[in-house]
Amino acid sequence: MARFNGLPKVHKHDSSLRPIISLRGTPTFNLANWLFRRLNCLIPYSDTMVRSAANFLERLGGLHLKADIVVVSFDVTSLFTSIPQSLAIETVGELLENRYDEGTVYEQIEGTPMGLPLSGFIAEAVLQKLETVVFTNHRPILWVRYVDDTFVVRKREMVAEFHALQNSIYPDIQFTMEAEVNSQMAFLDVLVHRKTDGSLRTTVYRNATNTRQALSYQSNHPLCHKRSCLRTLYKRVETHCSEKDDKASELHYFQRMFTSRLPS
Repeated sequence: MARFNGLPKVHKHDSSLRPIISLRGTPTFNLANWLFRRLNCLIPYSDTMVRSAANFLERLGGLHLKADIVVVSFDVTSLFTSIPQSLAIETVGELLENRYDEGTVYEQIEGTPMGLPLSGFIAEAVLQKLETVVFTNHRPILWVRYVDDTFVVRKREMVAEFHALQNSIYPDIQFTMEAEVNSQMAFLDVLVHRKTDGSLRTTVYRNATNTRQALSYQSNHPLCHKRSCLRTLYKRVETHCSEKDDKASELHYFQRMFTSRLPS
């Protein structure tokens, strides 16, 4: 039997619960995994997708913002649980019509609860379909997306119209919008700063739930895990901080954080 639990969004103001359905051990779990492995190849590569912060930083390289350009972030409200089953079936059907192997067709007939292995595949397919419609006449200067979070650059006077257009495509899929504050916008673990000359500076971003703690050297973890933790954090300094002073500040932060956690 599937298990249901609510994951609180502690970083949100309304502290709403994200419904999670654990299907592990249920009759449909293995079937969903089997379908995911065979259907996932149907989703084409999209230039709107980013798979990591490093990929996002590559896309930002050389971008220069004029005074009439604004940076915003769109986020789909409860993406997985908002996709209508009819839209999921229609989208997968269209993918199958365009791509099939030697006449074999795989049909997806279930919905998309969070926790189902197929949900991510269906959500990505639906969002790519939505982007195709929106971008027909309203292509932003820059649009990059990680699952349902986006980083968007476009002219200031077009933002409200663009937001309304997004929310008009599928009534069940609604986007919230966040505008840059103090010339800053966070995306993944990158904080993007707009400089006065229009160029961009990037630093490491930590959200409000960050505990400022790291894996203790005295913990009962394999030594390779402890080393990997350090390497990952220090590598992020090099990839995320675009200016020398920010790198020095971040390294000083790590020095303070690890002073009591590593042997002298």
